[in-house]
Amino acid sequence: MEPSIERVVEKIASDKTHGAAQLVAMSLELMACGCASTSGMKPDEALEEIAGLTRQIDDLRPSMAAPGN
Repeated sequence: MEPSIERVVEKIASDKTHGAAQLVAMSLELMACGCASTSGMKPDEALEEIAGLTRQIDDLRPSMAAPGN
C-alpha cells in the first residue's frame, strides 16, 4: 500500500473530532486512491488489494457502522 494511503488510514483511525458522515467521505476518498493505485496490477491482485483496504477501513472504527458500510 502506498505511504499516502497509509497516512490517511492512520488519520481516520485517530480522528476523534469528526462524525461518521465525514469519516465516510474520507473513507471514500481513500478507496478512490486505493483503486487508482492498483492500475497496472493483474485483476486478481488489484481486487485483493482493494478488498484488503476495504477490510482495513471497516476495522478502523468498529463502533461506527457508516465507514464500514
